[in-house]
Amino acid sequence: MQKWEYCIFTAYETSQQNQYTLSYARNVENLSGRGETRISVFEKLGGEGWELVSVHPVTIGVNEFYFKRAIL
Repeated sequence: MQKWEYCIFTAYETSQQNQYTLSYARNVENLSGRGETRISVFEKLGGEGWELVSVHPVTIGVNEFYFKRAIL
């Protein structure tokens, strides 16, 4: 049976600034101040084998993007 690992990309986006975090099972990575965009994070995750499976709008300007990838 296939096993999966999951991560959550949280985007806090306002007209003044954007803040992004990646949450893994054992780690949270703050991407603020790195010049990342939502697209650059998606490209990075896709290149690492992550697949977008769901988007959850939390509040205005805050969205959570759920990704999974197969554990080999």
